[in-house]
Amino acid sequence: MSTAWLNSLLDAARPHAPGLTASYLHTLIQVCPWPKHAPTYARMVQADHARRTVLMHAERLRKATDTATRGRATANRAQGR
Repeated sequence: MSTAWLNSLLDAARPHAPGLTASYLHTLIQVCPWPKHAPTYARMVQADHARRTVLMHAERLRKATDTATRGRATANRAQGR
């Protein structure tokens, strides 16, 4: 069985997903055995990525605006920690 189609797919997808590897693409193909379901799976992957990104930024924002820890950070810098 030729893997040329897989290499073509990987080459086409890499500009949109720079971290995509052949191994991960193979995993995606295994969990989505019906091509007609691929758009739905892709939307699920995109939604999960968006959720993780929003949560990461929310946590960073919370830490940056947390006044309770700001005082401790200033005290630790003053003590040389």
